[in-house]
Amino acid sequence: MDGQRPLLTRIRAQLALFDDAALEALANRGLLRRAYKDLDTTAVTVIGETGDTLQLAVGDATVTLPDAPQRASCTCPAGGACRHILVAILAMRSGGRDAVAPEPGITDSPSAGSPASALPEVLALDDATLQKWAGKPLFRKALRRLANGLEVVIEGGAPLTIAIPALQITCRWFPGAGFDGMLCGCHAAGPCEHRVLAILGVQARHGRAIVAEAAAMLEAASGAPRTRAEVLAAVGGMLHELVIHGFSCAADATVERMQTLAVSAHGVDLPRLERLLETLAEETRLLLARSAAADTHNLLGAAAQAAALRLALAARPTARLVGEHRSRYDDIGTLELAGMGARRWRTRSGYVGLTVYFWDAVSHAWATWSDARPAEQAEQFDPARRYLADGPWPGCACPGEAARSRLRLMPAWRNAIGRLSGRAATQALIIGDAGWPAGLPISTDWRALTDRALTAFGDGFRDGDERGALVLLQPARWEDASFDDVRQELVRPVFDADDRGVCLVLPYTAEYQGAIATLEGWRPTPGTRLLGLLRLRAGAITVEPFTLYAGTTRINLTLDAPRCPPQTAARPCSPLSGDDAGDDRGHSAVSRLLAALAAELEILAESGLLAARRLDTLRADAARLHALGLTACAEALGALLTALDAARGSADADPALPAAALLRAYYLLRWTMTLDALLSAAAAWR
Repeated sequence: MDGQRPLLTRIRAQLALFDDAALEALANRGLLRRAYKDLDTTAVTVIGETGDTLQLAVGDATVTLPDAPQRASCTCPAGGACRHILVAILAMRSGGRDAVAPEPGITDSPSAGSPASALPEVLALDDATLQKWAGKPLFRKALRRLANGLEVVIEGGAPLTIAIPALQITCRWFPGAGFDGMLCGCHAAGPCEHRVLAILGVQARHGRAIVAEAAAMLEAASGAPRTRAEVLAAVGGMLHELVIHGFSCAADATVERMQTLAVSAHGVDLPRLERLLETLAEETRLLLARSAAADTHNLLGAAAQAAALRLALAARPTARLVGEHRSRYDDIGTLELAGMGARRWRTRSGYVGLTVYFWDAVSHAWATWSDARPAEQAEQFDPARRYLADGPWPGCACPGEAARSRLRLMPAWRNAIGRLSGRAATQALIIGDAGWPAGLPISTDWRALTDRALTAFGDGFRDGDERGALVLLQPARWEDASFDDVRQELVRPVFDADDRGVCLVLPYTAEYQGAIATLEGWRPTPGTRLLGLLRLRAGAITVEPFTLYAGTTRINLTLDAPRCPPQTAARPCSPLSGDDAGDDRGHSAVSRLLAALAAELEILAESGLLAARRLDTLRADAARLHALGLTACAEALGALLTALDAARGSADADPALPAAALLRAYYLLRWTMTLDALLSAAAAWR
């Protein structure tokens, strides 16, 4: 014992830090509940001291209790934190009530004092100490996950409580207890990934450069036929040739080259670049097939994004830029969810699928489950049939039931962006109707949609987490729908209480015919809500709805049969909606200029850079960009014009220079167009 604080007092002060949540982490909820019952009928007496431990008689057992209760032991046959240990802790932390009676000669102090903060202890840990305790593989894995954006939340100081919301795990570091005294909700006896994540996450929140350290680990796997630098150079060469010769000159060999480079990117551990190259190959294949879905806008956008990613990877390969080959699913224990809707979908890359959306009231976040197949397997996999088929977990009749029910998953497996695994080892228990769970983010003011849109569209290298675009709206007023014959989509404006408008838009496809008929004929009642995804269309923020709610009625538009006949007449879309039948009316001068410039660059990329073409329009527009203060875009266009003049004026000029300049200029233009659309919406909804 120290001279100022007797051992009994010191241990009581330490145990005062153990709330019920900490004791559940030490043992489990059921054992703690039993210990509370035993506390009223079991005598607890301090019977001796040995070094830094107390011996307590707890009923017919003897508990040895050090100042770190994680190392407590008991003479009963049960292993780990038994009920006797829990009863001793509950009695001791009461702070000197009659539940604990010291034997003669054992001193106590009336005041335990305030424990010191544990934060300095965690910040003082260096890499060598942490790796010696946890091991290098666990350390590197945790460092990589933090660099990929895993959120760590600091909730307390003594003990230092660190939550990892995505994993539904809480860790606690107790002052003076060291590694052995650290508690984790996973109940692992020794070092675990959660504890290392918690320690590194605290250090990152206080200035540690996690991303920079993780970047040093992101080297390509050894043994690949080509080095990472060679693959990046080859990707650059392919992109430049594609633009130099023009999209119109692309051939099947071009697609094969893109696919080969995607395989090479996989071999040097660049999964994000691999996926972009696969997207580029698919867009080129659509162009060669003269598909109605082919679009130079999308093809050049994918090429420009791949070029930007290539340059960023060559400069600094951060974990976020490198990406992950496969999404990792973590066992997060029991999870209670409320099914809020479902939709069917088809991607440009040739996949069809079904997604069910859930609200997690504990984490205050959306979660999803999806099933998808290549479009060529459509005869074997129909999302509408899958919606009514078994699963997605044993105990759940079908995804359609999950989309309307409150259910408990035991255990749930979830990845970092909220996707749930449909593995058969998970058991589902249907509790009842989903209703309206607590904490749902219902938007009644459209100004909030600007921030959501910035999250969804404001980052070109973000993983595909559609939760950022997910919105639950409660309009104050609905207008009638109209069908846009030019863009082939149904448009229905909805307004908030201050008459701010946003358009609900459903594109016409064979799969969406029922959805269009239902939305067109929907007769909203007060309080009607809808769940949908934010989209950017024609420079405006729109919403693609997929679930409608009115009282107890819930319709998943793309999956449930139409329940309302279509209207016989529909008024034109309101000009307040910000989306005017696909033309530029209602858009700002800046957005029209940016769209015109993007179209000019698309024509250049389509025909090839060396084709004879006057550049007067580009020169004039570059000057207008300067005058409007869009300096970065203006300088990028100026660099393109300079490179084009040089390439056309000399046979010795390198044509790769104007190709690289065009890709950079187009990337900046697309980025600026997105920001302009977001700012325009914010201004309109002010």
